Amino acid sequence: MVSACSNARLSPEKAKARGDVVVDYGVIGNMDKLDQFIANVTANTASKIRVTRYTMEGDPIFIDLHYDGKQLLVNIDSSLDTYGGGINKSTCTGIVRAVGVDGDHYNLVGCQPANIGELLVVPKG
Repeated sequence: MVSACSNARLSPEKAKARGDVVVDYGVIGNMDKLDQFIANVTANTASKIRVTRYTMEGDPIFIDLHYDGKQLLVNIDSSLDTYGGGINKSTCTGIVRAVGVDGDHYNLVGCQPANIGELLVVPKG
């Protein structure tokens, strides 16, 4: 059994090893898994993935994306972030990748009740 306290010490390396897409201030891991997830959503194939983003203080924020073949359920857990706001849930219509001058932007679109917007940016380089 994993307790919430053990996640507080989840290093980016451990998160990547367990299969999470990792975003840690310029260090990105397992992007192939996110690209596959987007391909599955585009093909209306059920799929799920976890993105673990780290704050400047090193606190993890867990973003669970679950696509059931029709809608994208998003669960953002910032309860381990010192400045976090707990757990927020949304339903989105999709996820898109947009190429920008500074890198690739991954955005959640059509989210209710709140517009989540940018999931992560992969800098050029």
